[in-house]
Amino acid sequence: EITELCTHKCRHCYNHYSHNINTSSTNKKIIENIAKQEFFDITLTGGEPLCAKPQMYNAIQTFKERNMDVRINSNLHLLNEKDVDKIIQIGVNSILSSILGPDEKTHDNLTGINNSFLKLKKSLGYLTKRNFGVAMNMVVNKDNIKKVYDTGKFLFEEFGITYFCATPMVISPCKDLKDITLSRKEYIK
Repeated sequence: EITELCTHKCRHCYNHYSHNINTSSTNKKIIENIAKQEFFDITLTGGEPLCAKPQMYNAIQTFKERNMDVRINSNLHLLNEKDVDKIIQIGVNSILSSILGPDEKTHDNLTGINNSFLKLKKSLGYLTKRNFGVAMNMVVNKDNIKKVYDTGKFLFEEFGITYFCATPMVISPCKDLKDITLSRKEYIK
């Protein structure tokens, strides 16, 4: 986790801490200690790792120097074309991002941020036009369970994305999410 900061306010977020607060990001010493462990690959996440770009890029560079595969788990809200160029240039292996529905209303409602769907589409365009490896995940709850198929179809038809996962919402012990928690039957379906 590069930082606890995040650009979204997803009710279902499994992180117990409050996002959008002033926190310190992972420092260089911690990154160097992780690099010494000789892992084969590592995923940079958060919060939202693009909220701490200097630390994220330092981590990527450090881990790549140790011949590690580096992946980023990001909502892509802060991604721009310069970031894509840099990510490709320094050798990031892939990005995992999230989508919460096939349309602006569903996605923005679940992220708690207006225009987050439009920003996601723009960022996916930056990545896919450069044929960069992107995998997408959909956190499924009662508000979007009926849109799983349409979301996967949207990603394939709009961006050619072929790696799509739908995973049930993980219940955080610190949050009351009974109104959107899947029933056992819905979970199995």
